[in-house]
Amino acid sequence: MAFDEKPHWSKGRMNRIGDALEGKRELDEALFRQIVLWHEDLLAELYLVAVPVLDKRVNKNVEFL
Repeated sequence: MAFDEKPHWSKGRMNRIGDALEGKRELDEALFRQIVLWHEDLLAELYLVAVPVLDKRVNKNVEFL
């Protein structure tokens, strides 16, 4: 997954999932699973980019302590 990759569902469909989670409509479980998995993949990619950067920052700042 790339950071600029867009999900295949519309904002309206995502809003309907939000409404369902608030109990205002029936939940589309398949779409909900897709949304959760997409966000998990996005977080995994972010982790792979952020951790090395943060690790360098933390290790660099340790030298000053």
